[in-house]
Amino acid sequence: MGLDAPADRRTLWPTALIVLVAAFAWLALHAPLFEIDQWHIHGRFTDQAGYVTTARGLLDTGHLRNGIVYPAYLHQPDWRPYMPGHYLTLAASFAAFGWSPLTAVLPSLGAFLLGSLGTFWIGQRIHSKRVGLLAALLFLLHPGMGAYAFTAMAELTFTAAGVLAVGLWLALPPRLRPWCLAPALALPFLYRETGALLILPLLGLLWAEPATRSWKAAGGASAAAVLLLFGLQAWQVAEGKGSIPLTWITHRAFNYVNAFPEPGPELSARELFAAMSANAGRNVELIGSQLRKSPMALEVVGFWLGLVVAGLGLAQGLRRGRRDRFALGAGTLALVVLGLAFFLYDVKAHKGMRGMLFVLPFTSIAAMAWFEGLELGSRPIQRGLALTALVGSALFSHLTLRRAAGEWTADDERSARAIEQIRTWKHDETRLFLCDFALSNDFIGYAVEAYPMPWSFLPVTDETLHLLLDQYTPGTMLLRDSRQGSLLTREAIESHGLSFRGTFEWQGEPLAVFQR
Repeated sequence: MGLDAPADRRTLWPTALIVLVAAFAWLALHAPLFEIDQWHIHGRFTDQAGYVTTARGLLDTGHLRNGIVYPAYLHQPDWRPYMPGHYLTLAASFAAFGWSPLTAVLPSLGAFLLGSLGTFWIGQRIHSKRVGLLAALLFLLHPGMGAYAFTAMAELTFTAAGVLAVGLWLALPPRLRPWCLAPALALPFLYRETGALLILPLLGLLWAEPATRSWKAAGGASAAAVLLLFGLQAWQVAEGKGSIPLTWITHRAFNYVNAFPEPGPELSARELFAAMSANAGRNVELIGSQLRKSPMALEVVGFWLGLVVAGLGLAQGLRRGRRDRFALGAGTLALVVLGLAFFLYDVKAHKGMRGMLFVLPFTSIAAMAWFEGLELGSRPIQRGLALTALVGSALFSHLTLRRAAGEWTADDERSARAIEQIRTWKHDETRLFLCDFALSNDFIGYAVEAYPMPWSFLPVTDETLHLLLDQYTPGTMLLRDSRQGSLLTREAIESHGLSFRGTFEWQGEPLAVFQR
């Protein structure tokens, strides 16, 4: 590796400009498809409702508190599910440019450009200008990156924070890098706790540098990082940051809607391992079924492309006779992220892809280093193969994004009908709107449209409902007649002044409307 080799600085900045122009052109090509002047709060992107309402609430009140009410966390009034980084970034965008769908996606658009440019810079610093260029193109042509760039989700800003942290760390003199490992990890960590795992490729880079290749340097840097990140996490927990319980393992469902869950069985280490293994097995079946059902869907394509890139990166790290410790660290990072997702969470295809996006800049660099090391004949042949692969990747990604944009349009139309249906019931937008959890994919966009109206998932027990409505005045409640696992009674609903107003059919299922 040429970690601190002088490289060809005369052409470095022109090549960086090529990367930036390519990334900007790619966004400009697809912006009309995704209609960035409109909200896309639906389905796989419902987290946006929490992000944007929380960020706007931060500007209005000065408090970082979740904009969507999760009944499970009513005992923690300042509870929020995520680290503060993306909320703060969105709030800065709103403060600078006003409140609109466009300003909500500006951070992701900027992160896409920064991520592309940063991937190039890191790649050329570690390997060569060509590796950096190819890795940057691989980054920006990944359909998941292109799609999430047009959302207010945290995936792109989190990814860009990791790229920026590694890039700035590499810009330091080698003797300072061990001392600055902890601050470098703090930046992505403040977006998502997964950012702490960047220690794997960074330790690989430390060990690749003769000036810092020692157990003392690596051990001291790691210990300092653990202490700093532990302190940051303790501070965030004190400020209201919680952790979503990983109840999927034992109950196959996350607890969002019940503040008084029944105590689960205490699992032994062997039982916990068995439950996690079973969870991984369910996820494999889930991914397989989605692959068979819709092999060209954005999430399925993005997930498998991420796996391929990570595999090539790991191959570079394990290449016989060549020690590429950064590639080994990047490949291990991908395996750890994937393993945590499969063993601990419900990995639907989009969730699996989202996990792979964070590691993509680093696995792309490792994969392109693997490609550069192949013996494919003369330089013209290599260039021809690279150009063919580039054109094919661009076409494939474009078609995938066009297909995704069509799905977004259908989802948007359904969400618009849902909001129109709500407004026919004349909900008082100063009061709480409650929605059955299974309906939230279609109806949660109303939380953004009617901001600062309080919006809550519907509790599943009377006890949690009483706790919720002791804190908020209800206005309208939507619930399914065929709710499985719900213990909520009509008597509890009506005790808070809510009366049955009628039903309407939604997606082939009758929904009951209660209003105060």
